[in-house]
Amino acid sequence: TYFFAWRFLSFKLDLKESLRFSFDKKLFMEALVFSVLGFIGFLYSEIDIVMLSKMTCLSSVGLYSVGNKLIQPIEMGGMALATSFFPSVVEKFKEGKPVKAKKIFLASFILALIFLPFSLLISFFSLDIILLLFGSAYVGSAPVLQYLCWIIPFGMLPKPFVLAMQASHHEK
Repeated sequence: TYFFAWRFLSFKLDLKESLRFSFDKKLFMEALVFSVLGFIGFLYSEIDIVMLSKMTCLSSVGLYSVGNKLIQPIEMGGMALATSFFPSVVEKFKEGKPVKAKKIFLASFILALIFLPFSLLISFFSLDIILLLFGSAYVGSAPVLQYLCWIIPFGMLPKPFVLAMQASHHEK
């Protein structure tokens, strides 16, 4: 990787400089906040399965998990989309120009509108998707998938607001 990177980009790797430890309290606190937020996000994504396992039988948890696991890649796509826009949002806030709430609401609406057709398709074909991927033994997962797919557009609604808070250092 170093060879190919060096071949296309001109840079010098100084091992002595890269091994020198420097502690920046501000960067550490920002990393800590984002780590805590990431951990909370992980708990958010897994707490429903943990709670279901305490409240119902294992077969019901398995049926729910099938629908949940099918939705997670699409949710990750939304997270990747938010991550890809993060640098441009930070740049916008660093310029010091005012960002109107109307634009954030519009971005939120557009994101939800983009993901709405996916939810409609998944909701309409949930039984066929489950039968194709898992067979008739998991047919009980179809209604779960039918409802869980609506997390996608509604989960996109707060993304622009979250990006705006993170870019303006209000993530706490």
